[in-house]
Amino acid sequence: MGVDQVDLARPLPGESSTGVQLARQGRQLNLNLEASTSILGSIVEVTRIMFASQLTIRRFVAGGIWLLLAAAGVYLYLFEPGRTGFFPICPFRALTGLDCPGCGTTRALHQLLHGNVVAAFELNPLTILLLPVLVCALVSFTRSAITGQPMPQLSIPPKYVWLSVVVVLGFWVFRNTAFYPFA
Repeated sequence: MGVDQVDLARPLPGESSTGVQLARQGRQLNLNLEASTSILGSIVEVTRIMFASQLTIRRFVAGGIWLLLAAAGVYLYLFEPGRTGFFPICPFRALTGLDCPGCGTTRALHQLLHGNVVAAFELNPLTILLLPVLVCALVSFTRSAITGQPMPQLSIPPKYVWLSVVVVLGFWVFRNTAFYPFA
């Protein structure tokens, strides 16, 4: 094996198991592209360094999610859904005239950002009840990305998954009846 070749079957001395495949592939790609222009080789090298480990990728993903949520939150705080700004319409409601389980979520989040918890609950109670679960999941993913520790494994029994499906479907049907209290 020559000096310019890398054996992809075994790790190099001092390599950790995290991101080894990606780092090796980046080195191999860089070695294969040495004959090409120096700009392309530089781009490959920078990409290899930036994304040399899964931990780095998870950190970028976590940071990107938080930035996206912050930008969406600012937009949602400034513009009221249904009156100003650009907000998508519900395709199910547009086709049937009935509310889906997610109808009212954007308006509920707008009210929640303005501190109107009761108004937010009236617009979509399911969203307000599930929001803490979603926030906990995002915080857990972010903590895992920062510390490098694996995310806690959740084992949800199938009966609870089916119960969740029944609750969402029941909410969907109930909110389209005359008995729904927040209509």
